[in-house]
Amino acid sequence: MSDEQAVDGPGRIVRFPAGTTNVGFALFGIQTHEDARTESFLADMRRLFGGPAGPGKVERCHRHDSDSGHHTILMAYWTGARQARDFLASRPVASWWDALPVDDPGTGYWREVMTPRAGRFHYFGVGPHEVGITPLLGLQATDKFGYWGGYRDRMIDSATDDFASPLPELPEVRQVDSRGHRVAVTTPENLCFVREGADTSHVVEPKEQKLWDDLLKPASQKWISYLATSPHTSGCASIVDTVEQDLETGRDLRRASQFAYFLTLGHLEHAARTQPSHLALYNAFMGAATELAENGIAMGLFVWAEAHILRSGELSAEYVNCHPDTGLLPLFASAPSTVPGGVR
Repeated sequence: MSDEQAVDGPGRIVRFPAGTTNVGFALFGIQTHEDARTESFLADMRRLFGGPAGPGKVERCHRHDSDSGHHTILMAYWTGARQARDFLASRPVASWWDALPVDDPGTGYWREVMTPRAGRFHYFGVGPHEVGITPLLGLQATDKFGYWGGYRDRMIDSATDDFASPLPELPEVRQVDSRGHRVAVTTPENLCFVREGADTSHVVEPKEQKLWDDLLKPASQKWISYLATSPHTSGCASIVDTVEQDLETGRDLRRASQFAYFLTLGHLEHAARTQPSHLALYNAFMGAATELAENGIAMGLFVWAEAHILRSGELSAEYVNCHPDTGLLPLFASAPSTVPGGVR
């Protein structure tokens, strides 16, 4: 759900401590048809996260795909780029990554590691709840929400940078199979990554739950479907819709996250302002908020978004033995990964 909804209640952004220059975020994923592989991956990652320079916050989600199998994804956050890079470069992590098999016909691994400048990152949430990097940085109120352009205005560097791409449009989709290989993807300047989420665990009124089930969730799914099937009109290079899980038990939560890459922030803004499916989502949200207010019900739905505008070198995307539709593989130039540990 785009942040451009006009909603009641205070919007919140993260508060950067003095001296913060970059943040770190990584998606570590496995795709497999064998549950035992997933359990081994999770055990390895949890062990590595507990080592030197491990992330300050880790979350978990998953999705199912008939072709590539069950995808389990770990989301890791650091409050600085150096910590994220030190983690990847540490001997245990680099050795584990380099030892992942490329000859397993049913299992692939991937990671996408981002280290954007603080001025090119934002988190925005409607409500007081903590998610993602917010427990590490803290929150503060903002009035930069409820209008078209809020995403951009909440990024400090937008005052001096238009975040334009050197590419006029997304490349044509290609078949780049990393099965049997380790592939590193090179992305263009100012690629925009977005994590957006919705949490219904705070919804207590049956009326609001029904509005979510019958109105808001279907409208959200139509917008996600549009982005997934229309890369050249939306500028969306990749989108993954997931259900979040309890980190320890794997139990499904009443929370969902979408991970999407856009050629630029401008492409996301244009699609959100003009695409009928997003306008329908906006209207559905506004209608639900109005109906709840008229019935004296405080909205329990918690929605949030974070965005990263990535300069060249601030995204390391690597795929080991993966299905050709995985992540950014189909769209951007790729080459065999030859750097030990995949660290650039």
